[in-house]
Amino acid sequence: MSTTLEQGNGQLSYGLASNSSVDSEWLKSLNFRTSAPQGLREAAHEGNVNDFTSALIESASERRVFKKSERLELLEQLRHLREVTQNVEVSGDLATALFEVNLKKAERSGYVEAFIAEHGEEVPDSVSLSDAIWILAIYSQKLENEALFSLWRWTLQKGQEWMEAKPVCDAEQGFSQLRFLEVCYLMAVSFENLKGSRSLLKETTALIRNCVDEATDTDGTPQAHWVPTLLDSLSSLGRIATFNTAMQQKLINKAFGKRLQGLFERTCSYCTQDHFSLSLGDSTLDSDRLDAVAAAFLFDKKDGIRRLIQTWQKKNQGKRKVGDWSLPEMVHQSDWAQHACMRSDWSSPVDLCVITHEGAMPRIDLVIADHPLIKGDWEHEISLDGKTLKSDAGWVCTCWFADDEVNYMELVQEIDASTRVSRQMIFLREEHQLVLNHMVIAEKAGEISSRTTLPLRADWIGEADTATRELALENAAQRVRIHPLSLPQEHVVKADGKLFASGQELTFEQHSAGSRLFSSMVLDWSPKHLEKPVEWGKLTVAHDGRIETIEQAAAFRFRVGRSQWLLYHSMTEPDVPRSVLGLHTSHETVLSKITSKGEIEPIIEVEM
Repeated sequence: MSTTLEQGNGQLSYGLASNSSVDSEWLKSLNFRTSAPQGLREAAHEGNVNDFTSALIESASERRVFKKSERLELLEQLRHLREVTQNVEVSGDLATALFEVNLKKAERSGYVEAFIAEHGEEVPDSVSLSDAIWILAIYSQKLENEALFSLWRWTLQKGQEWMEAKPVCDAEQGFSQLRFLEVCYLMAVSFENLKGSRSLLKETTALIRNCVDEATDTDGTPQAHWVPTLLDSLSSLGRIATFNTAMQQKLINKAFGKRLQGLFERTCSYCTQDHFSLSLGDSTLDSDRLDAVAAAFLFDKKDGIRRLIQTWQKKNQGKRKVGDWSLPEMVHQSDWAQHACMRSDWSSPVDLCVITHEGAMPRIDLVIADHPLIKGDWEHEISLDGKTLKSDAGWVCTCWFADDEVNYMELVQEIDASTRVSRQMIFLREEHQLVLNHMVIAEKAGEISSRTTLPLRADWIGEADTATRELALENAAQRVRIHPLSLPQEHVVKADGKLFASGQELTFEQHSAGSRLFSSMVLDWSPKHLEKPVEWGKLTVAHDGRIETIEQAAAFRFRVGRSQWLLYHSMTEPDVPRSVLGLHTSHETVLSKITSKGEIEPIIEVEM
C-alpha cells in the first residue's frame, strides 16, 4: 500500500506505509507532491536509497542550516521545555543523539542505529517520535547516510502507526489534545514533501489554535480546570512554537501569538519565585522552564515579563529586584474561567491567593511572603436540623472588586430556593491579611451546624493560645495569627464553635440556633502585627431603634496593636440603614478601618 499523508474522515492520520523490509521497494511506494525537490522524487521513484539520502541532505540544507551556536541555544531551550516526566531519558539513545551537541558523526549515528535496532518494531511513545523528528530537523548533515535514511524511514512509518492508534481529535477537549497535536504538527512539517502533508498541516494548525481558543478566554485567561496542569500545556505549546520558528513555519499569526502571550502572562500571575499555584504535585516552579516558554512565545529578553522571570531563577534570587518594567496586570477574575487571582505585588516577598470554583468545592492556594500556606479544596460539612446537607450545585461568583488596597470575591452555591451557602474572601494587599467569611442561609431550618476545612502545607504547625481562641500557624520562617471573629475571644466565655489545626487541616466549626449562620476568621501575617496585642469582639447592631440578632446582621471589631477594623455583614436586607459603632449602612458587607480619632473609613462596601 502506498504511503500518503491524506486525511481520513476528519482524523489526523497517515496512510500506513508498506512494511517491506527492502528499502528500495519501500521508497518506490512513496507518493511525493509535485512541488517536492526533483532529486528527491526521482530517487524515490527509482528506489535508489543512496541518491535519496543525498537528496534528503540537500533538501534540509536548502531549508535551513543551523550554526553551532543556534543549535546550542535551540537545544537548551528544548531541554527546559521537556516535561518533568520527560527529563528522564525516555527515548534513551535518541535523547543522547539529540542533546549531546559535540558528538562526532559516527557516534551520533551509532546512537540512532542502536535505538532503531532495539525499538524498531515497537509503536513508539510521543517523546521518542519527537526526538527523532528534532534530530532529522537539525542533524541531517551530522548523520551518516545509512543512519539518516533508517531514522527517516522509521520516523515516517512509526509516526503513521502512532497517529492511527490515537482517537479522533476534538478541539473542545482543549489542552488535553496538545501532546497529540504536537506530534502531528512535527510530522506534517517534517514530511512536507509527501502528498497529503499540506492538508494535514492545515488541519493540525487549525486544531492547535482551536484547542487554545477552547481552553482560554479572549485575553488568554485559562479555564480553572486547566490550571493544575498549565505548565505542561505551556511546555507543549512552547515546543510547538519552537519547532515552528526553527522550521520557519506560520503557525503563530498575530491573533494566535497575542492569545499565547496573554495565556503566558496570566500564568505568571499564578507564580512566585519558586511556586506555581494549584499545580499538581508539590507546586515547585521551574523558572528556567517558564523562561523557555517565554522565549518560544517570542517575548524579547528585555520585556518586563522575562526580566521578572529572571529574578525568580535560582542564580538570581535575592540579587535582583523588580524595576519599573512594563508588566501585565497581576490581579484579575473571570466568571467564564471560574477563578480569580489576588496578589500583593510582582516583587518578592509576595502574598498570593488564587481561587478556583469549577468543582464541588472552591479551591484555594494561599502564599504568604513567598511561603505556601494553604492549597486545596475549601470544604464544608453542613447539617440542617441534624441532617447532612448534600448538593452538587455549582459555585457562582456574584461579586468581585479590586483596587490597590483590597481584592474581594464572593462565591454563592444555590442549594434550592430557600437554602444557599456563601463564601467571601477579602484580601488586604497592604496589610498582609486575609478575611474568610462563610455563610449559610436555610430558611426552613431550626438550627445549623457547619464545619469548614482548609488544607495546610506539610511544613506548617498549629499552636493554640491558652487564654484566647487565637490560633497561630508556624513554619521555619513565618508565623500566621488567626482570629476567629465570630467566636468570643476568651476561652472562659462559652462559644458555639471552635477553631483548630490538626493533621494538616485548619478546621472551623460553628453552630447556630436559627436559620442563618455566619462565621468569620482573619489570617494575619503582617510583620508589624506578629507581637502586637490582639482584641476582638461582637458589636451591637441597631435597626430602626431595635437591636438586631445574628439572624439579621453581625458585626465585629478587631484590634491589632493600635490598628482597628470593623467588619459588618447583613443576613437580611434592611428597609432602613442599620447602625453599628457610628457606621450607618444598607450594604450587605462592610470592612472599614477605625482611625485613631474613632472615624470609620470604609475599605470595601458590598451592596445587597
